Amino acid sequence: KHLVSCKQCEMKHLFEVVMEKCGVHPFLERQSHFQEILARNPDPSLWITRVNQLDSILLDGEIYSLLSEQFFRIFDCFQKPWVEKWRPELVAVLEILMYRYSIWAMDTTYGNRLQNLIFRGSDGAILTQKQKVLYGTMMIGGKWLWTRVQSGSFFIGRSGRSQERSTFDEWKAKLWKAIVWSEKIYRLASLINTFVFLYDGRYASLMARLLAMRLVFKEKSQKRMVSFEFMNRQLVWHEFTEFLMFLLPLINVQKLGNFLSRMVFAKTTDGSQTNSDGCPICGRTSMFTPYTADCGDVFCYYCIQQNMMTDSSFECPKCNRKITSIAPYKKASDQEEENSKEL
Repeated sequence: KHLVSCKQCEMKHLFEVVMEKCGVHPFLERQSHFQEILARNPDPSLWITRVNQLDSILLDGEIYSLLSEQFFRIFDCFQKPWVEKWRPELVAVLEILMYRYSIWAMDTTYGNRLQNLIFRGSDGAILTQKQKVLYGTMMIGGKWLWTRVQSGSFFIGRSGRSQERSTFDEWKAKLWKAIVWSEKIYRLASLINTFVFLYDGRYASLMARLLAMRLVFKEKSQKRMVSFEFMNRQLVWHEFTEFLMFLLPLINVQKLGNFLSRMVFAKTTDGSQTNSDGCPICGRTSMFTPYTADCGDVFCYYCIQQNMMTDSSFECPKCNRKITSIAPYKKASDQEEENSKEL
């Protein structure tokens, strides 16, 4: 026992010497000090990248376009003038439904949720009902009102251009100018907000800046499972379509069709496979501008000219002879009259 206790003392002393040489012992002494500093300071806020915020806006736009396409298919059976007349109201109904089940219910849009983002106040607090109501009113109601005002203001602006204008017409012209200037100011403010957003990375939209609605991460630590299956499929189909766009102009479709028809369908020299009374190509009995080929058969001018332009080795469907030239069709009586005149 005495020897075991001595060995333990030696190992403990050796361990302390090694810790002092490696610099671990001072760190253990300061560990409690570091824990006190971290306890006094709040958790650092995670930086929301601009790319995530812009991607969420693009995703919201794509989701809205998909839903609006399906939504307006409901009104395919209605008259188009009626749908166009009430289109702003129908768009507002769709936006209200999306707003009800996104920002009002979850404090975030569907695009933001895909990016793990959620709206919070400037101080990090949950959105108040006042912020939600103002956001919905300004984004949906303001857009609807602006669309209706613009649709009526076009006629206001044109009616105010007459030389003899009444007081009411002058008032309408002033209203039109005010609307135009307000639109310019809004676009300028949106442009300035974009530059400010690119500088500080906060408030991607002007409405969010006015209502102090920031985007923060919903979950600070979240595993991101990236699947490249969809991306690979998109790349393959994109390259395939690019190859087809390059290849198709090099293929003579008309010539290829004529070649396949000659190979697949058995031809006879007596013309049993075609209509002897009509055009051998389109089969019409009443030909449009009939023309005679050098083989003696009669075709529609458009049919024979198109095939000769696209296929230099085009053969007559009746006699299987190569057609090299065509001439306007002349009846036998007309031909006899020309021959008699020449004699």
